Amino acid sequence: MLSFPYSFGGFRNSHTGQAMAGNIDFGNRLSALRKQRNMTQTDLSKIVGIHYTHIGRYEVGRSLPSVDTLKKLAEALGTTTDFLMDGAANDSAKARLTDQELLDCFQQAALLPEDDKRLVKRFLEAFLQMKQIQHITGKRSA
Repeated sequence: MLSFPYSFGGFRNSHTGQAMAGNIDFGNRLSALRKQRNMTQTDLSKIVGIHYTHIGRYEVGRSLPSVDTLKKLAEALGTTTDFLMDGAANDSAKARLTDQELLDCFQQAALLPEDDKRLVKRFLEAFLQMKQIQHITGKRSA
């Protein structure tokens, strides 16, 4: 028999207490985002206002945060609650962008510090302008 540990996503087998796939996926996303931000579990727990052991439990799929804590985690990591819970990026971006590798690159770039994000945007804009000029002039890159 399965039971819901909270009112949203993630299951736990009530006989074994083992985390089900939804919890583990959430934990993997949480851990990856935290590490990309160069934060320890203690760093993140202080920002969110919970004990660091909770972060560890979330990351290994042993439990899920409350809705309030989920919102704080998303804010601290610069992402959305939707992304943390089910990996969903912005629906409008997903609807228009079907190249998964490119979408993954944009999602990773979105996690960068603001200065780095501006630099990525400038590189992309410069590249696209170069491609427009090549198209207009009929020249191809080597």
